Amino acid sequence: MKKIINKITDLFHPFKKKKGLGLYVTDDYIQAVQLKKTRGNYSTEVVGQKPLPKKIIQNGEIINKDLFANELNYFLKEYKISCDNCILAIPEAHSFEHTFFLPSNLSNKQFKATLETLISETIPIPINNLYYSYKSFVRSKVSVTYVTAGNKEILRSYSEILKKFCNKSQVGFIPLSQSLYLNLTDEFNNDAGYILIDNCDTKTSYYSFWTDTVFDIGHILKSQENSLENFFKELSLSMNYFKQHTKRNIENILIFGEEQESIDLKNNLFSKFNIPITITKNYKIILENNLSYSFRIASGLAISCLDKKNNKNIIINIE
Repeated sequence: MKKIINKITDLFHPFKKKKGLGLYVTDDYIQAVQLKKTRGNYSTEVVGQKPLPKKIIQNGEIINKDLFANELNYFLKEYKISCDNCILAIPEAHSFEHTFFLPSNLSNKQFKATLETLISETIPIPINNLYYSYKSFVRSKVSVTYVTAGNKEILRSYSEILKKFCNKSQVGFIPLSQSLYLNLTDEFNNDAGYILIDNCDTKTSYYSFWTDTVFDIGHILKSQENSLENFFKELSLSMNYFKQHTKRNIENILIFGEEQESIDLKNNLFSKFNIPITITKNYKIILENNLSYSFRIASGLAISCLDKKNNKNIIINIE
């Protein structure tokens, strides 16, 4: 009934403020960003972070559900977070992304059966234990299909706590790569390949994209020996993988992260790959003196919550 009332209200108040909540939960803290959107413009309503006691969450899995529910509920009340719809990042240890290539002439039934066979052969968890979502586009009689998936038990535990104890009516999940991407204003050639590099405190991550779709991902921990050289090797392999499957080159690299480190990384990348490299600060959501990794993730999650019909937005919804 509440959903029906909201839809009727939207018809008579098309410019009313819509709210979206992004929750980024790690083993160590909860980061929240609540946004509102009016006439297509975003603004920040709430930004908050709360440390979590040890051993409530380990490797993305909720170990103590009652304690986590209490911590989360207290946090949401403390910051007066009122939005009843939210998007969470799939915990990284339980998140899977892959691009598959299927014949474009399959029937819907054949497509689903073939895709689930490929998922079963690729992702190291039985498909019955996964939630997944996907999007496809056709190139040269091939259906290029990007799949995002998460461990069903892990995602369901977060969803149940948010619905039962925190009164959230709709809960969805997207991977970290998508939340970072949704927060960028940069426009790209739909048929070009490009790479986003996130240069945060502990690791350097790359995400290759084609037609607004994640194609390949990877990261190197900065604590590893020879981490920069290893990152260049991984990036080179990813670029070759992209070219092999798409018959296209990577045309641009965008870096986001701490400014001085990004400048150094840009110079090193250019000497290795000799393609256009840009340090971007073109975010849809900017909070003064706060472009931390966790803020950028949570902002992208909130944008995902507000823009559910965006073609770039591949959400795993749990009813």
